[in-house]
Amino acid sequence: MRVISDYYCPVVDPLPNGGGLVRGLASRPLRCFAVIALLLAVASVSHVLSAAASNRVASAAAMPTKFYIQGDSLTYDSMDSLRKYSSPSSVWVSAKNGRHTYEGLRIIRALAAKRQLPGAVVVALGTNDDVDSWGVRMFRSQATEILRLIGPSRCVIWIDLYQRPKKGQRGAAYYAPLNRVLEGLRATHRNLRIHHWSRVAALHPSWFSYGDPHPSSDGYETRSRGTVNALRGCPRASLAAEPKRADSGGVAPR
Repeated sequence: MRVISDYYCPVVDPLPNGGGLVRGLASRPLRCFAVIALLLAVASVSHVLSAAASNRVASAAAMPTKFYIQGDSLTYDSMDSLRKYSSPSSVWVSAKNGRHTYEGLRIIRALAAKRQLPGAVVVALGTNDDVDSWGVRMFRSQATEILRLIGPSRCVIWIDLYQRPKKGQRGAAYYAPLNRVLEGLRATHRNLRIHHWSRVAALHPSWFSYGDPHPSSDGYETRSRGTVNALRGCPRASLAAEPKRADSGGVAPR
């Protein structure tokens, strides 16, 4: 079982160091004008890359300084793309294969008790829950408690649920009952925003195998980009509180 415990994942913008490249080439028997042309070319490329990096930082200015993501295997497998699209500060992730909503609830309860939740929280739970009447009741109760623990002053993004129907299957989408619960909670919790992953995913069946909620790499990229875009819409007032860093639970940061 693969586990990522709570840790910070800083995003580093890799900017090239052209100096070493230029010195290495200049030591060869090149004519003076060739070296000058090479220097100008490297300077031009560095300028373009620096401008792109500046734009990237500027576009990330609207992002929360820190945000917490609580999820299951879909979140685990999104790590690389989340790093790519998140702010250059940090994203704090707790993810585990097979995690149920009640397990995520326990972790959020512990963090809330220690006052370690940041101003923006992403919840990506429900994939492993039951969708029968009992499961829907439990999901509603647990999701309501999660929102209560996070509190009304924080921005909450909940990623809704999708699974490609099994071959030949007809009728409502598998996770439709749980997604209806989320829509109902959004009507009563002003700080809750839904990232409608299900709507995007349904338009791209090629990302999925039949009966599988796990998308291809293109799907994970799109999912992560949508999550970050949803976070950009968080009210600034809800992002003021900076939490203490949570314990890593004995698992070294990756």
